Amino acid sequence: MRKLLPVAALLMLAAITGGAVVLYQRYEQADQENEKRMMLTGENEGSGKYDKQYMLEEMYKQWEQMMRDPATGKVPRDKLFAAWQYTKMMQEKQSHAPGVSGLVWVNRGPTNVGGRTRTIMISPGDATGNTGFAGSVGGGLWKSTNLKSTTPSWQPVNDFLATLSISSLTYDPVNTNTYYAGTGEGFGNSDAASGMGIFKSADAGSTWALLPATMTNDFSTVSKVIVTSLGHVYAATNTGVFRSKDQGASWEKVLVGHFGDIEVTTAGTFFASGFNGNNNLSKSTTGDLGSWTNLCTASVGLPSTGISRIETAVAPSDANQVYTAFFMDTTVIGTGVTKKMAIYSSTNNGVSFSRVGRPKDIDGGITPYDYTNTQGWYDLILKVDPTNSKAVYTGGVNLFKTTNGGTSWTQISHWYGGFNKQYVHADQHGIEFEGTNGAVAYFTNDGGIFQTKNGSVAIPVITEINTSYTVTQFYATAGHPDAISNYFLAGAQDNGTQKFTLPGLAATVDASGGDGAYCNIDEADPTYQFTQYVYNNYYRSNNGGESFDDAVTVPSTIQNTGRFINPSDFDENTQTLYAATNTGQYLRWTTATTSSTFKQVNVTGFAGQVSAVTASKVTPDLVYFGSGFGQIISVASASTVASPASPKILGTPVSAYVNCIWEDPANGDHLVIVYTNYGIKNIWETSNATSATPTWTAKDGDLPDMPVYWVLPSPTDSKTVLVATELGVYSTSNFDNAAPSWTPSSVGMANVRVTQIKLRPSDNMVYASTHGRGLFTTDFFASPIPAFTANTTAGYTGKAISYSDQSLKASSWQWDLNGDGSFDNSTQNPSFTYYNPGVYNVKLRINNDPSKEKTIPVTILPDKGTPYTTANGGDFETNPNDFAADHTGTSSFYRGNSAQPGKDGTNSGSFAWVIDPDNATYASNSTAYLYSPSYNCTATGNYTFSFYAKYAVENTWDGFRVEYSVDKGSNWQILGNVVQANWYDYSNTTTDRPFPAGENYFTSVNATAYTLKTYTTNAIQGNPSVAFRIVFKADPFVVDAGLAVDDISLAGPSNVVLPVTIISLTGINQGGNNLLNWKSATEQNSSQYEVERSFDGARFDKIGAVKSMNNATGAAYQYRDDISHTYVNNFYYRLKLVDKDGRYNYSNVVSVNVRGREEKITVLGNLTNAYINIVTPASLLQKPLQAEIYSMSGALVKRMTIKAVSSVEYVDKLAAGRYSIRFIQDGKAIQTAQFVKQ
Repeated sequence: MRKLLPVAALLMLAAITGGAVVLYQRYEQADQENEKRMMLTGENEGSGKYDKQYMLEEMYKQWEQMMRDPATGKVPRDKLFAAWQYTKMMQEKQSHAPGVSGLVWVNRGPTNVGGRTRTIMISPGDATGNTGFAGSVGGGLWKSTNLKSTTPSWQPVNDFLATLSISSLTYDPVNTNTYYAGTGEGFGNSDAASGMGIFKSADAGSTWALLPATMTNDFSTVSKVIVTSLGHVYAATNTGVFRSKDQGASWEKVLVGHFGDIEVTTAGTFFASGFNGNNNLSKSTTGDLGSWTNLCTASVGLPSTGISRIETAVAPSDANQVYTAFFMDTTVIGTGVTKKMAIYSSTNNGVSFSRVGRPKDIDGGITPYDYTNTQGWYDLILKVDPTNSKAVYTGGVNLFKTTNGGTSWTQISHWYGGFNKQYVHADQHGIEFEGTNGAVAYFTNDGGIFQTKNGSVAIPVITEINTSYTVTQFYATAGHPDAISNYFLAGAQDNGTQKFTLPGLAATVDASGGDGAYCNIDEADPTYQFTQYVYNNYYRSNNGGESFDDAVTVPSTIQNTGRFINPSDFDENTQTLYAATNTGQYLRWTTATTSSTFKQVNVTGFAGQVSAVTASKVTPDLVYFGSGFGQIISVASASTVASPASPKILGTPVSAYVNCIWEDPANGDHLVIVYTNYGIKNIWETSNATSATPTWTAKDGDLPDMPVYWVLPSPTDSKTVLVATELGVYSTSNFDNAAPSWTPSSVGMANVRVTQIKLRPSDNMVYASTHGRGLFTTDFFASPIPAFTANTTAGYTGKAISYSDQSLKASSWQWDLNGDGSFDNSTQNPSFTYYNPGVYNVKLRINNDPSKEKTIPVTILPDKGTPYTTANGGDFETNPNDFAADHTGTSSFYRGNSAQPGKDGTNSGSFAWVIDPDNATYASNSTAYLYSPSYNCTATGNYTFSFYAKYAVENTWDGFRVEYSVDKGSNWQILGNVVQANWYDYSNTTTDRPFPAGENYFTSVNATAYTLKTYTTNAIQGNPSVAFRIVFKADPFVVDAGLAVDDISLAGPSNVVLPVTIISLTGINQGGNNLLNWKSATEQNSSQYEVERSFDGARFDKIGAVKSMNNATGAAYQYRDDISHTYVNNFYYRLKLVDKDGRYNYSNVVSVNVRGREEKITVLGNLTNAYINIVTPASLLQKPLQAEIYSMSGALVKRMTIKAVSSVEYVDKLAAGRYSIRFIQDGKAIQTAQFVKQ
């Protein structure tokens, strides 16, 4: 969701007067009037796009109301710092007796969804460009050490910094080990975490500390930090520009006003850019107080009024070239044309500016020539290529580039990959280059971090690099009711509602778009699930969360009511969803699982707007509501009561924002509620909620003064309670005391805002959403339950399968990995290699308890020769274990005969492999695999893979293809990436289809009868282990019948099953010998093992052979290689497994390293009639190396250049006799050797 700048009136809160109750009532009453200002625009990023200015006002108002101190009407940042100091002190204590011990949180991700990021810095100390730091606005400081890899990854630097809101990163060019990080987000977004000043690192980012002199309100939002060539530090903040000449120890204000950017040219000229109505682009050549000149004048060529934000960029390669982008409120820019964006260029160091071109977004939903779409106050960035002063990037919603100084612009991205543009997430906030390398650039936005490695071209290729960058900002969460389930929903800021389905730290998929919000799952029937966009806009799933496209029609009079992030709760007993709506009302959505029946119910005596909703688990059809100014009520018969309803008034313990109402599931008299504001008692308990006048008791005890968002008592011990706070989770084990003792309980988490913390009753799993670090779980309250997963349940002989424990409260593990009924492994996450095909029932027992066991079947597929016909097993009638299925998501292949139209019947016989044969349709958002045996395809020639398919799928959006592997499933690639008769029917050119762009598949023409699919290739020849799999993919939306496959065959040259399976091959140096040891699992028709050696891992030569014992149950072997006269220290070995028919296979390669021996050039084959092998240490190849061959008479007969560790030089044309070789480097002979030509 994009944002708009909040109005000044809300920022100033100038109208706050009177007591706290009056203040909160005024906010509640303002809600209804503000609804009238709601507007929808044409852009679709959810159930509708709202006017951004209004949206931000609403969001800001909600967060402000939740956090401010009722007594002052302000958010006291000093109290948050005091809370952090207390938290830090408690975390450093050795004993946390009053809290709960042993509570550890596990991060669940998402690993693939970033979050709002405004800054990135590439480490100046890493010449490779692999090391970089990124600052999330809510998730803290992160580091990567592999930015140049195919898939860069990130790790948090420190989970417990005083604030996790990082806004700017830079380093000192005088001392490149000194880094600075500004905190607090100053660009008006309402959900921003508060800043606390500037961090400094003196050890290249390993440790960070707040600069004491910046821990003031002047540095509460630091938008930009720079360091000059003199080592002077400048900071642009919400109150001015500050300078430090002593590495941050002290600061002076050199410019007054709200500034969002500061830049300095290579010549030392400063430009400070105004923000939030500060009509000021100031220039100084010294940076001193009193030296600044405002350039926003007609004489300079710039606008002087109506300026919302200015963003400036200077050219590193030209000190005179300056660009500046103006986001205007309503000013007329140009003759008679009202626009919001203008870009200016100066070629004389800011003496004068002239207006250049501006980007026009190809997306018609974005305001023409305002590429920020009216939100430039929030998402505007400008950056000049470090080597080309005419190459400039700018970003608003999307990214643009000019190569001619702004005369024309090219759009290089689109926020969902539309209009034939590459995908880059919306709302651009930062651009940074890798030092002076214009080819490598990084882009930060609301979706995290993106990278290009070819930035010097006009349209660079940009890729997402958010792996393990877990900074997603979640508002709320819901969990699947089934025990051990890994299914969770979580609503995120600007990244939709995410669906978790995988164990551990993992990736997610989108459940619904726009801004995510509250989520609800029917605990009695999780077939029905609900996600929310802002206000009262809903998505519904009627298929267990596979898709959220079940139409929900909310009346227009209701759709735009409620709060921006609207509280809701679902009562599974009455199938009614309750939510906030207008002041003095609650919203009732009856039969929410199937209908769109909404009603606003007036509540007598309820003067506020609903801020918290809880459907009772104790009293049927009773619902609790809290208001934004502190009132608690309950409504009986809430799903049917006529309007106006007469509630039971439970009290107003404090006039503040109620965010959570917890009801004891065993006792309706026992309630705990949570208020979020500073300056109050946040946690209140009553034990007589059903009495006429409930009594409330504050339970804050020694909890620091900070926002508290949620409460969760233990399901088994009422004294133990967890609360979600602005600084992680706190806990107490003496909640029954008048003043409970609270301690931080965020081990495994961070000092992050925790928005909700919930319990799954089926297994007592606790899960927590955070606004900056994703989703977390803990099994602290759980009872032991065994569970595990395998990386695949369809494997191959000789390939290890990895098992991952997913148990709750496991302290020991016993595994039966080979299905023989005995336990053979006690590690938590073992792997096991199977050497014989078959089905193995793998069992896990935890805690040495026979009642705590879990078993899953794993199929190991056989090795086969070719041709492989339907009669061999491809008809699925015989040898049923020749094929096996696996899947992610819900749908999978099953061996059977479906009666469902579109996939019914077989091509022959009684069995096919069918997607969900008992269901009319497949599930959305699923991937299903059907695996074949592993075939020996060593013989040269063409091979033809064939099968029959019957299918009905959503055209182009779902489909299937064939992949093959030449290494028994370690790597897979598409088979036959062509569209042709009897093969793929869809030429895939787009990025939003189930398979990658450029990779074709079956989808366009549904096969209503079994149809032959066949492809011939020679790409697999020469490979002894070739496997195939059919991959079916469904997107998250429309579904159809699915796919049935029958009669698979592989035609081609004759190949028998290879005779030997190798269990292990190892090598070790023993002085002058390298000893090889290997073991075989089976030997059939085996002749010998030929030992091959290499010095570079590429070219292998036979050095010996060992005769096979031809033992059906395998055998052990050794071979000793004499290396006493081979003077290199790196050796590579492999075995050529030869059968009696002359066919062969290769083992894996092992390396042996010799330590402590001087290396020199070795000439092998020194008695030869054809060639010699020259083996050269790699250290001698760093410079040119020549070899000259001389006869015994001293005549030079051959000269060559040595370029490789192992090189073959032919001497067959030389006369018989003795020769010497002289090796020459740097003009000097460094070694000689001799050989005899026969």
